[in-house]
Parts: sequence; C-alpha cells; structure tokens
Amino acid sequence: MRDELFLRTKVPMTKAEVRAISIDHLRLQGKQQFLDIGAGTGSVSLQAALMYPDLQVTAVEKSDAAIDIMRQNMAQFGTTNLNLIQGEAPTAIPDQQYDAIFVGGSGSNLDEIIDFALAHLTAGGALVLTLFCRKMRYRPTSI
Repeated sequence: MRDELFLRTKVPMTKAEVRAISIDHLRLQGKQQFLDIGAGTGSVSLQAALMYPDLQVTAVEKSDAAIDIMRQNMAQFGTTNLNLIQGEAPTAIPDQQYDAIFVGGSGSNLDEIIDFALAHLTAGGALVLTLFCRKMRYRPTSI
C-alpha cells in the first residue's frame, strides 16, 4: 500500500518499503493471530488486516495521538478484523498465543517485549522487529 493512502500526523509510520518487507517476513498467509506492538499510525496492522481478512489483528499503542490517528485510519479503511488496545507493552497485551508478532515501537521496554513475544509466539511463528537506534545500549545478540 502506498504511504499516501494513510492519514498522517507527526505520529511515526512504518514506510511502504519497510512494511512490504516486514509483512513478507511475518508470513501471515493462513495465520490466525497477529500482534503489532507500537502500532503508531497503524500502517502495518491495517495493511495486514486488509491483505488477510481472516486474520485477527491486535494492535497495541500507548500514545494518545497515535491511537487517535489509527482510529481514523481504521474508519477510513473499514477494517473489522483489527482490535486496537491503548496501553503500554507488554503489560497491555492480551495473554494469548500469536502466530506472528511485529515490533515497530517499544518505548523503553524492548527487553520485556522480546521476552513476552518469545513466550507467546506459536511454534513456527514469526517475530519481526524494526528498530531505529540513536544510541546503542545493547550488544546485538541472536535469538
């Protein structure tokens, strides 16, 4: 989907090229439950919901401004398979299993979010993170 299709404010949005790669790596075809953590404008959640109408999408976002623009985008696209939750991850995330998890934003809870994701990912599920690091605090490790 083109970026211009989404309503935008100053809320961060995952751009089209990154969305395309991320959704491809999430392998959502035939999946049932998808979780988007740090949903921002909702571009990843919305595109996944529209591409896979049988997929149940859960999006978690803590910012009031992001929740507002995401609700507007949900109304614009008429999505019915997307559950938007306002709250901080990982505490606000429903305690269930997910076939795919996307982390677009984490605030300062990245370690806790990764722990949650690994504990709640189904066998063979996909975890995709997109990160922008201003200052590296952690040494990269493999999971």
